[in-house]
Amino acid sequence: MIIFSLCWILGNLNNLYLLSLYANNLSGSIPIELGNIGRLVTMYLNINQLIGSIPDSFGNLRNLQWMYLHNNNLTEKIPSSFCNFMKLKVVYLGRNNFRGEIPQCLVNISGLKVLKIEDNNLGENIPSSICNLTSLRILDLGRNLKGAIPQCFGNMGGHLEVLDIYQNNLYGTLPEIFSYESVLRSFKLEIKQITWAN
Repeated sequence: MIIFSLCWILGNLNNLYLLSLYANNLSGSIPIELGNIGRLVTMYLNINQLIGSIPDSFGNLRNLQWMYLHNNNLTEKIPSSFCNFMKLKVVYLGRNNFRGEIPQCLVNISGLKVLKIEDNNLGENIPSSICNLTSLRILDLGRNLKGAIPQCFGNMGGHLEVLDIYQNNLYGTLPEIFSYESVLRSFKLEIKQITWAN
């Protein structure tokens, strides 16, 4: 196993804008020192064996635009430090073991285009505030959540191209997102207690 033994070196690379360590069989926790790379724009830590939580120090990465942490064994809640990622455009957190709720502060990231949190253990309702992400193109919440389908999904048809809410424990009325003006190209849903809006 390769352990994150270079964390103190990486944390001192203040001019680093791309960190690509995906599929390297990395294990252990994500080093808090990575939060010192203030100019970092793109982070690939996906497809490893990382455990634990996303460090609070990541809140210092205010220039981060692309974050790829999927296919690890990360746990705990998605931290409130996400509120600081105001430039974030793409975030992949799928296929981990995150629990709790989707942070409400995501609604403040106005430029977010891709949000993938599939295959976790969130087990909470889909927050209606997610519908305020007017730049969002891809939303994948599959195999995660419970509760009512937010009716505000119907307001996302003009910009949302991919919606995956497959294998969730959802109920309620499916909103009118499929109007002739909708740009939706891919929609995945497992029908349980679903009715169509009139």
